[in-house]
Amino acid sequence: MAAASEFPTELATRPLGLTALMGLDINQKPLHKAIWESFSVNRHPERVPLSFRLLPIDHEFPKAKSKRSTYEWYIPKGILKTKWMHKHLYLSPAVVVMFYELDWDDVQWKDRQTECASKLERVSRTSLQDQNTKVAVVLIQKNAPLPPGDDLQALERAATLCSACDLSAKSLFVLPHTDHLIGYTIRLENAFFMI
Repeated sequence: MAAASEFPTELATRPLGLTALMGLDINQKPLHKAIWESFSVNRHPERVPLSFRLLPIDHEFPKAKSKRSTYEWYIPKGILKTKWMHKHLYLSPAVVVMFYELDWDDVQWKDRQTECASKLERVSRTSLQDQNTKVAVVLIQKNAPLPPGDDLQALERAATLCSACDLSAKSLFVLPHTDHLIGYTIRLENAFFMI
């Protein structure tokens, strides 16, 4: 039995919100690897307190247990289970972010939109069912974005994509493929933290 003065690592370190990143193929696509490294490497203390895990689209998260109507089964009341901290720090994310390569002017927009919606459906409805996990989508785009409000096609397609994915407009983000990746990454981190 461990000594009373020895604490689990979950209690000895600063807790960080777990964010799962899905849809990045770091082995085949250099851009995806650069995106992953911008989130995971060189985490400075001034960045938001998040930890990131790279997961495949078909990852199975821990299943949520059914809610009990009373608390009589908690004995003694108010005590956390031993694995609760580990589960919420390392296994069950607060936010799941799905990355998907899709430009606003893609010639196969309808097909790509449907594919994106079906992937998100698999993640949010099947794998995360009944969990209080937030879901976001980041579109990786090759073209530099126009100033907000200037691209009517982008506004229209963003609305249809949100509708098809059953997603709030505040949970849809665009990550342009530019030289300023770390700046966009920090802005995305702040947005994920606020979700």
